[in-house]
Amino acid sequence: MQLLSKLPRMNVYIASFILCIILAFGLLMYSYHHKSGFDCSANMRIESGSSGFDASFKTFLLMRGNHSGYFDVSGKVMINDVQYTVERSYHFDYEVKENNIYHLVKTSLSKRDADNMIEGVMQKVFFSPDPDSGRYIKIQKMKNTYVVQNLYSPSFICVSN
Repeated sequence: MQLLSKLPRMNVYIASFILCIILAFGLLMYSYHHKSGFDCSANMRIESGSSGFDASFKTFLLMRGNHSGYFDVSGKVMINDVQYTVERSYHFDYEVKENNIYHLVKTSLSKRDADNMIEGVMQKVFFSPDPDSGRYIKIQKMKNTYVVQNLYSPSFICVSN
C-alpha cells in the first residue's frame, strides 16, 4: 500500500528530472547557435583589370553576440597609377540566416581623415552596402579561421584573434 501512495510522487520527480534535462539541452543548443561573437583579421590583395584597381588592405572583422558588427579596412589603392589611402570602418547590425548566411543591415560608413579614396570605385570594386536591402555575406568557421564571402569582394580567410 505505501508503495502505491509513493508512486505519484515518484512520477512527479521523474517528470521534473526529464523536464530539467530537456531545458538544459535547449539552453546548450541556443547558446551554440547564439554564441557571443568572434573577431578575426586578414591581409587582402585585390586586383581588377577592368577598372585599373589594385589594392592591399589590412582588415578586421568583429561580429558581436548582440547582432551588431564592425568591419575595419586600411591600406593603399592604385587606380591608373594614382595612389589613394583607405582608412575606414563599417558599422552594421546583422541577422543570422540559415547555412551560415548573415544579412547585414543598417550599415554606416566612417572614414578617418587620411582616407582619400574615390567612393564610387570603392563601392563598385570592394564593398557596397545597399541601404534598402542590406548586404548578404557567408561566414564559415574552419578551426581558428573564418572564410568570408560576399558578392563584390573576393572570398578571404581571416584568422581569429
